[in-house]
Amino acid sequence: MLSSLSTALSGLNASRAAVENVSNNVANEHNAGYKKRIVNTSEIANLSSNIYGNGVNIDGVSRTVSQYMYDNIMVESAKKSYYTAMSNMLGDIESVFKETDTSGFSHDLNRYFQSVENLRSNPDSQVYKTDLRNQGSVVVDTLNRLYDGVEAQEKVTKKSLERDVLRVNELLREMGKINQTLDEQHIASNVLLDKRDLLEKELGLYVDIEVDRGISDYELRIGGEVALRLGSNVRTFTVSQSEILQRDVYLQDDGQTSSLKFTTPIGAPVFDLNDIIRYKFDNDTEVSVKFGEHVDLNNDGNVDLGETAGNDNYIRLLKHKINNNPLMNERIVAYNGTYQVDANGIKVTNDTHDNYLVIESKEEGPDGRFNGRIVIEEYDNAAVIPIEDVDNLTAKKTIYKDDYQSTEGSIAIDVFLFDRNVKISSGSIKAYIENLKTDSGKNQFQKYKDSLDQFAKTFSDLTSQFVKNDDNSYLYGQMSIDSHKDGSNNDITKNTKYIGNVITGSDERPDGLFSGATVRSLRFNKDVVAYLDQTKLDYLSKLQWKEDISFKNGTQGVLNAGVLVDRSASSFADYFQRLNLDVSSDKENNDFLLETQEVVIFSLEESYNRIVKVDKDEEMLDLIKFQAAYAANAKVITTLDEMIKIMLGLKR
Repeated sequence: MLSSLSTALSGLNASRAAVENVSNNVANEHNAGYKKRIVNTSEIANLSSNIYGNGVNIDGVSRTVSQYMYDNIMVESAKKSYYTAMSNMLGDIESVFKETDTSGFSHDLNRYFQSVENLRSNPDSQVYKTDLRNQGSVVVDTLNRLYDGVEAQEKVTKKSLERDVLRVNELLREMGKINQTLDEQHIASNVLLDKRDLLEKELGLYVDIEVDRGISDYELRIGGEVALRLGSNVRTFTVSQSEILQRDVYLQDDGQTSSLKFTTPIGAPVFDLNDIIRYKFDNDTEVSVKFGEHVDLNNDGNVDLGETAGNDNYIRLLKHKINNNPLMNERIVAYNGTYQVDANGIKVTNDTHDNYLVIESKEEGPDGRFNGRIVIEEYDNAAVIPIEDVDNLTAKKTIYKDDYQSTEGSIAIDVFLFDRNVKISSGSIKAYIENLKTDSGKNQFQKYKDSLDQFAKTFSDLTSQFVKNDDNSYLYGQMSIDSHKDGSNNDITKNTKYIGNVITGSDERPDGLFSGATVRSLRFNKDVVAYLDQTKLDYLSKLQWKEDISFKNGTQGVLNAGVLVDRSASSFADYFQRLNLDVSSDKENNDFLLETQEVVIFSLEESYNRIVKVDKDEEMLDLIKFQAAYAANAKVITTLDEMIKIMLGLKR
């Protein structure tokens, strides 16, 4: 009987604990991160051979969890966070390119072409000349504003990355403190476990994480690398950014032979009478070396050994001219082959002979990018008068840097946990890094800036020079002319008309209507407007109707055998409209993925919440059940008490 009293008492205590737990669940229903609590009970061990039980034991209070579903929610949430960050960035870019019925670059471009058309109708009108000067300047200014807008969003993204990295480290430190407290406790606190789960979920918005929750160990990994263990072992999360110089290397694929080669009919490299080698910088400025000319390397006024241009020194002389041109040496420096850095930090090359041309930017990163190309013109060395006349031109070719051995001005971003390089595969930080790292392949900012630069480069090129052939067709742009060689298939006749005065063989800047090879270097040369005659205006006006403009290559029109240079060629207006469409399309495609991801997460969270969240109806049923159990156990105790009293009151 007394053991039955003990059994009922244990049931009373268990029922009371369960009722209190129900009250606690209802009270904390709306607290963030709170998971439903369950009172764990077990039968009190029976040490004897009695067939009856000894009652119920309270083993503690545990949380209702579904670790598998929780980990999947974190994985999907990281993807959603990536698409959300991308949506915000693309939305900001879309606002930069936004146009109205009366404003935007498309309208500015149309007004520019209309001003050309107006001046073409009356080349002597000062009003129309003034209008062309204004509209040409507006085109340059608007392109720069678009570029500024993209760069402004890059700066915002960089700030967002810095903010998120700080928050990641704060979360790791907070979790480290929680782990340390849990490590010191004999029984883990459910409150601390809930808080740690909440921090894990927030951390998963920034980076992809994996968590192992062992009984005696806890390990959290970011990008596969351990960031946190049970206790206070926290590794700092850092993002390192470095900028890379643009370096143009003019080498053949063998990595040893210079690509700047003159050739004779039998293929031997010969730089001889009347031949010229030019370096053209940003399609704006050029220097040249002509066979037999004197280049005063020492600036002493004397003709020293090695200063007369010949077949064995033209690379060194071209290097000297590049480095001494005031319009070039502010941004680039040329070397005769690969340099070595001495103990004083000075870059030294072996200049006892010609090696190969290397041109390096003076500014690191994308801001130091430039465009350069070499034009080699070989003339008939039997000509009596050494002039650059197309009748004497025997060969002409344009040489660009070797892409494999050159480097682009770029930004490299590496993510570290303490001293380990990690690869982030999801979360907002991945989105920011992709759009700040210029060679990521997914950098939308650089994609749009490159498109604007390509527009500026092509626009400048086509308005700088042209050749009008005998059949009244045109050879468009300076780069096309540079790539065009004399011969039976493509004969450049004497009927050559230029926009601006390009003085071949000199170090002067071409005076085209526009000049430059990037948005930042693009200039509108107002003074040229005064010299535009009817022939030049006829050419300029045709550019607005030209629909086969290649924005990927320097040359325009067709190649040999009538094959188009660029099958995606279009007009200037269509190119910019396509860029606008790309921006909107990128935003729409990303938002579709974001909406899809939101549906996935909603479905997962619905299922997860049914398991771990407090359900009032269920809690009320539990309350009734445990109250009934409490009342039943109390009734047993009352009955036993009465029985004991009766037994004690019996008399013999």
